[in-house]
Amino acid sequence: MIPPGVLRAGELVGLCGWLSAAVAMAWIPSALQATPVAPSQPFVLGALGMALLNGVSIGRRWRTCRRLQDAPQWTVPVAQVVERSRRAPDRQWLGRGFDWTPEHAQRMQRMLQAGAPMPAACTRLVDAVEPRSRPLFVDARALGSHTLVFGQTGTGKTRLAELLVTSFLARHADAVVLIIDPKGDRDLQALLARACRATGRPDALVMVHPAFPDRSVRFDPLRNFTRASSIATRITGLLPAAGQGDAFVQFAWRAINRVVEAMVYAGVRPSLASIRRCLEDDAHPLLAKALEAWEKARRMAPACARQAAGGTRRGDRFTHGRTRPAVLLEPRLAAAVARYRERVSTEPALREPAIDGLLSLVMHDPVHFSKMIQNVLPLLASLTAGTLGPLLSPDLSDASDRRPVFDARKVIDQRRCLYLGLDALTDPVVAGAIGAIVLADLAQVAGELFNDDDADAGAGPEPGLDPAPRRRVPVLVFVDEAAEVVNAPLLQLLNKARGAGFSICLAAQTVHDFEAKLGSAAAARMLLGNPGNLVALRTADLETQRFCAGSLAPVSVESLVHSRSSAIRSAFDDGDAASAIGVRRDRREVPLFAPEWLGLLPDLHYVARIAGGRTVKGELPRLHEPVQRRPSGDAGAGPGGRMRSAPGLPRAGFAR
Repeated sequence: MIPPGVLRAGELVGLCGWLSAAVAMAWIPSALQATPVAPSQPFVLGALGMALLNGVSIGRRWRTCRRLQDAPQWTVPVAQVVERSRRAPDRQWLGRGFDWTPEHAQRMQRMLQAGAPMPAACTRLVDAVEPRSRPLFVDARALGSHTLVFGQTGTGKTRLAELLVTSFLARHADAVVLIIDPKGDRDLQALLARACRATGRPDALVMVHPAFPDRSVRFDPLRNFTRASSIATRITGLLPAAGQGDAFVQFAWRAINRVVEAMVYAGVRPSLASIRRCLEDDAHPLLAKALEAWEKARRMAPACARQAAGGTRRGDRFTHGRTRPAVLLEPRLAAAVARYRERVSTEPALREPAIDGLLSLVMHDPVHFSKMIQNVLPLLASLTAGTLGPLLSPDLSDASDRRPVFDARKVIDQRRCLYLGLDALTDPVVAGAIGAIVLADLAQVAGELFNDDDADAGAGPEPGLDPAPRRRVPVLVFVDEAAEVVNAPLLQLLNKARGAGFSICLAAQTVHDFEAKLGSAAAARMLLGNPGNLVALRTADLETQRFCAGSLAPVSVESLVHSRSSAIRSAFDDGDAASAIGVRRDRREVPLFAPEWLGLLPDLHYVARIAGGRTVKGELPRLHEPVQRRPSGDAGAGPGGRMRSAPGLPRAGFAR
């Protein structure tokens, strides 16, 4: 127990008294009496010993006082983090701190019951329960259980991301890091560039940022898919649905699915822009390509095609049902449709579902069709308008655009580090849609990697050889302000992506962010219950405090209850007064870390629950990169005296 106060008057009086007694016993007898007296050395040593005990107690209180005050900023060179991580690749360094045990909870309870020792105690009150901090390490494999981070703005979420990213890249030479940042924070972008340079991979950094398209690489979020229905699910998953049976969402899903199936059959690469073009403008060119591919596959004679198309000059009208208006087709397309229907009517085995689906879409009543897809067209328009069109729907045939094209699978295959800034402050709706569709692409890639491992395991080793497990590529995904991009694929990543080598870290400010995005507290709890690690920085939200502290097991602590009573008897009794003093020792169950204590944490201080039941209290460092000095007059200048910018960072003064 750490008693209240820094210095108590009794301890100061005792220290001065024992020192005075030692001086008196050593000097006064010899000064007053000329004759020898009994030796006083044992008494002097005893007095000095008692003075030493009082001094040690005062020193402990002084150290406690210093720990309660604001400490100077703790900075660590990024090279030291890289060296420490490579020296111990099986452990993750989390700064300095200690394991939080029931004993520390006991000390904290007694310290709060006794009152704050000094006015500044609220700044570092939690540190007073443990006088010695040491380097804090956790098992690196625990990060595979995913991590959830809560904290107010400016409490240390970015510093934690920097420490995790730098250590992750240092432990794995082929690691892949993806940072999804809705705000577009320059600090997150700079820390990823700094981590790549510190680990010897400066060329691994690629950036996608809607606000800086000419500094970004092009990213195709629909590149990876195994079935056409997965693309339809990704796009319609961004729509706000009233429920599972929303007719508009189901109609939009069916329309997108039919378009994508026809694109795949015709050999056209699906993209957001091409899907929008087919739904909004005209799907006739896609139908012509699909019929052409069908004719080539069936090896139909070109002469028959010319004969069927030559006799038609005016547009042919086709009706889809008796009550729907006729749809006007271009003459050659009408002839191709007629050939297809005539052929499949005699040979049903030649029927192609992709063409049939697109035909029903083309023959649909245009007025009714435009009404039914009115919810998906604004979404596609926002994702393909302006500079977002070539950024998210890259055209490989455009030779004028020399920006490289990436997707989630390519980022992992090439061992890249991707920073995705969403610019949510400018347009939060589009930012959330971009982040959600990129996470859906990432979930698709995680499933492909998982299936590749299963296929390799199912193939079995060659005869006479032992099976060698395939090494997975370690992937770290850090999502800042995760509530902005939360969706069903993110939940799938949390549930199943660990088997594909993914480690996911979600950062947010409060639990209410997820509840507002998902629509209910139950849905938010289902998401928040997946991560095995929880890091709580300072937060003032009561519900978030209860959620973080509620994940820790309660403990039993001891409390002392002091009682005092007095009574005055009447004058007719023998005695006139009575009093009693009592001390009762009780044990009660309290949280291992009380929710309200999270509001006492200073900046960069945290309490973490690690997968497996371990609870730690730690402090994060600020990483810095030593500045390389250049000759005077040449600092920051490149060849020709031009200013150079850090890799992956937009130039100063850049105009959008």
